[in-house]
Amino acid sequence: MKEELGYLSDEQVIVIIPTMIIIMVVVLFFKILLFQRRIELTHQRKREFLQLEKERKRIANDLHDYVANKLIKIQQDLDNSFQKIQDQNLLRSIHNSINDIGNFHDELRYVVEYIYPRELMKQNLKGSFEMLASEMSNGDTKVLCDIDFPLQLTDYQNHQLFRITQEKLSNIIRHIKPRTVAISLYQESDKYGVLAISYEFVGDLNQKSANRLLGKGGRGTYVIKERMKVLKATNSWIHEGGLFQELTRFQIDKL
Repeated sequence: MKEELGYLSDEQVIVIIPTMIIIMVVVLFFKILLFQRRIELTHQRKREFLQLEKERKRIANDLHDYVANKLIKIQQDLDNSFQKIQDQNLLRSIHNSINDIGNFHDELRYVVEYIYPRELMKQNLKGSFEMLASEMSNGDTKVLCDIDFPLQLTDYQNHQLFRITQEKLSNIIRHIKPRTVAISLYQESDKYGVLAISYEFVGDLNQKSANRLLGKGGRGTYVIKERMKVLKATNSWIHEGGLFQELTRFQIDKL
């Protein structure tokens, strides 16, 4: 370095070289701090999502154990009273109430499964995705599911993949309304797995519409991006011949 600075006096070189070394050390120090901060943020997000899943599980269990059992008890009491009443108008009213309670109970079971599917509790990734596909299908959109993933992921990875898929499907069905949506999960290599969501998309795909489809706006899509960060996942898309395919590539190694 001294040779490169040969046009400077010895006094100047003595000042410049230590200064440059100090600057390099400071830059390296801040790079290390930034790297440590990124690691801390990743661990913080992971803790937050673990706490969120724990709370989801608690709410689902409370709804199932307390509210659902209360509804069954009320329905049984009304059934018993139904046998003793002679007034026809009152009988019709009670009969309608019993039906309403039954319908609400069915809806509550759906909500409980949506909050925390029992297949996830059993660490059954394929079963949880198949149940999600069945529950998200409606009169306008049918969701198909093809899970061919031989490896056993961690519980944390299973939860993140499920929640990402759940939110993406909700956005697609709400905004695009395709006739069919296909979910597939497969191993791309020793290090990466891929979650693919495919559906028909009619029209021009510009950056604005692509951003909306990929989920880059709103609270739900913000959560998708945060979950993808802790899953070490990236998003990409392919649009060919009217078929839109969104690819979420994630690392298989343990987080």
